[in-house]
Amino acid sequence: RGLPAGAANALLDVYGEMLADEESYVYLAAVQGLSVLATNLPAMVLPFLVEKFTGKETTIKKEAGQKEPMRSTSSEMSWAQRVKVGEALMCAARKCGASISKYSQYFMRAFILGARMRSADVEDDSDWVNFRSSCLSNLAEVCGLLKWSLDRYAQDIFDLALGILQMEGTNSQEALAARRGSLYIMYKILNSLDSTNFAGIIGSHIKSMYRRLKIVAKSDCDSLCKHNAQMCIDVIDVFMRGLFLAQHHQQQSQEVLGGVGSGFVPPLSTQSSASMLSEMSPSLANEIRNIAKPSTNKAKITEL
Repeated sequence: RGLPAGAANALLDVYGEMLADEESYVYLAAVQGLSVLATNLPAMVLPFLVEKFTGKETTIKKEAGQKEPMRSTSSEMSWAQRVKVGEALMCAARKCGASISKYSQYFMRAFILGARMRSADVEDDSDWVNFRSSCLSNLAEVCGLLKWSLDRYAQDIFDLALGILQMEGTNSQEALAARRGSLYIMYKILNSLDSTNFAGIIGSHIKSMYRRLKIVAKSDCDSLCKHNAQMCIDVIDVFMRGLFLAQHHQQQSQEVLGGVGSGFVPPLSTQSSASMLSEMSPSLANEIRNIAKPSTNKAKITEL
């Protein structure tokens, strides 16, 4: 942590050159070195890594008292090198632990910008498809690490994932990798949530997400995409049934025990689940109830 800025800059340039080495033990050492620097000097090193990863200058607002981000004197990196920088960013994200929410803007900016790139935006390069796929995979992992802190990025992430599923439906290598990556993002997000934050993060997106997933699971040309979409649907169904049954249980408890005294308080878990349903729009809550009913589950899902 006491490393001078000049020495850190020199190390960054050395590690950047090492990333171009074809020997795995050389560039993997560079990845580890970059992640250690980013962990110890995050405010200075993370903007540098994001800039090298995306090829665009970092415009994230600097906090008061924060040191100027480092700048590299090395040339622009190839797509293969950027993938390795992405590995360094992910190593740094894992090492951040509970503090990842403080620096999440850097990771999100890097991987969302990379995932939004299309073949028309770049020169023809076989490595760039791998770069975009790594962006989607890394974005999914960061979403899993953020958990409850994900809400401020939910709109951008779901717009990205649903846009890919809707617009990139061809059988090309680029489109297949993008659809698989977007489904992986959704699956990681769904599996990182619980009943206390499901409605807050997924609530406003659940209708469009569920419909798009049903289309992919039914008609996608890739069997893996179909399978992954169905896995996401299964997770959503579990959440929906849990929310509905929790509210139904609360209503029954109030009917049975309400006469005992006006001070009856339902269990905390029941209150939490029921309050999430009440926070949703009436139409969305009604849709959840209809899907969750066992007797009409199949028909309602088909309608969606």
